[in-house]
Amino acid sequence: MIHGGYVAMILDNAVCFASASTLDRFIPQLTLNLTIDYLRPVAPGRTYTVVGTNAHGGRTRLVSNVTIVDSQGKLLAQAGGSTLPNPAFK
Repeated sequence: MIHGGYVAMILDNAVCFASASTLDRFIPQLTLNLTIDYLRPVAPGRTYTVVGTNAHGGRTRLVSNVTIVDSQGKLLAQAGGSTLPNPAFK
């Protein structure tokens, strides 16, 4: 099975990309918080789909939700997080 820390990294990146997708141009995001629910194990060598949606696209704080599903559509993990556009890239 894949370690939960690696799954968390994927979820964190997806939250950041979902948040950044709402901006006029790409700005890397800083994670303010990330809440993860691990529902089923993630195994190596399989194909998964990660989908991120933005729930709030504010100017200074953005909130997004992400899911990981397997090839049968079963939910394996989900996360919600808030991000801040990295001021070093403004």
